[in-house]
Amino acid sequence: MSVNKKKDKRLPLRFTSIVLLCVTIAVAVALRSGGRKTYYTMPEALDKTVIVVDGTELTVQDVAFYIAYQEQQVEKEAYTYNPKDTGEYWRSYTNGTYIRTEAKRAVVQMVVHDEIFYQFAKEEGLTLEEADETYLANAQYDFLSDLGEEGVAALGVSEDVLKKSMEKIALAEKGQQLYAKEHALEYDDYSVGSPAYTQLLEEHDYSVVDENWNRVHFGSITVNH
Repeated sequence: MSVNKKKDKRLPLRFTSIVLLCVTIAVAVALRSGGRKTYYTMPEALDKTVIVVDGTELTVQDVAFYIAYQEQQVEKEAYTYNPKDTGEYWRSYTNGTYIRTEAKRAVVQMVVHDEIFYQFAKEEGLTLEEADETYLANAQYDFLSDLGEEGVAALGVSEDVLKKSMEKIALAEKGQQLYAKEHALEYDDYSVGSPAYTQLLEEHDYSVVDENWNRVHFGSITVNH
């Protein structure tokens, strides 16, 4: 997690020696491994905290739906780009960043957005009505059908976990609708990237636990790249 703190730069001699030794070992290990990042496997990663929103810690399991959803969306774009090699699109560089990196960043944005409005929905006591439940059930069925058993297995979570995440999103949508109405704005005015939402975001605390999130191999979980 990125935290800025002032540190005393004066190190006792004995600690300096230890630091130098640790650096030497780290360099040796990096050289032996070719400098490659070690990624988590999904079962291993599920309980790792990756995003914190207003004090609520969200694990890989909590955001597994978003990972799968975003991977599937990018893979569809990749197939249109080059049906013979979808990996080419994933590796492409545009607007100053790689597609894979930008897509992973989008996951964080969606998670933070939905968590904010989900918490608001809970505070307001919002619930899903019968029409909402019907729509949700159809959406869950479609998503799981598209993802397939192999995709669910690759995530390392149960279908129930994914369905629960989609239920949270449905409540978040109701929270967004109510919040927009209370502020005399439209639903889309509080979508990710909109001015109103950007302003709202300043009122909330959120962070990414980089040491864990960087080791989630996004783009190579429910798809093979």
